[in-house]
Amino acid sequence: MNIYVKVNGQNLILPASFKIVTGSANFIKMIFTLTSDWDDMSIKAVFTQMINGEKVEHIKTLDSENSCFVPSGLEKGVCTVELYGVGGAGGTVKATSNAIKFIIVEQNYNPGGGDEDEDEESFVATVDEMKAYLGIT
Repeated sequence: MNIYVKVNGQNLILPASFKIVTGSANFIKMIFTLTSDWDDMSIKAVFTQMINGEKVEHIKTLDSENSCFVPSGLEKGVCTVELYGVGGAGGTVKATSNAIKFIIVEQNYNPGGGDEDEDEESFVATVDEMKAYLGIT
């Protein structure tokens, strides 16, 4: 599953409100549509949560497609993601983005086969909706 995050300079913009469900690994990928300002940099996505009063960070290096999987260790609650890039001779060029929030909800899967309601608050955009959002024709 792909989540497209628009990057305008230093501003990250998520599509309509969405929630991620706990328990997935190597399944939800964030793809960052970067401008040329970020070219020739090593870029990391920093996922941050406050867990029991302590700041917990998960750092993922973006791949050649400017994407990374959402960390599987995220817990129920609020999470932020921001970008940090380093480039130039000797790493003298540094770029940061704003931090954007999204919600992590607890999975509803019941391995016992019970009758739990599905989470109706999760949103998935269609390909056409994402193309319109990103301005792709």
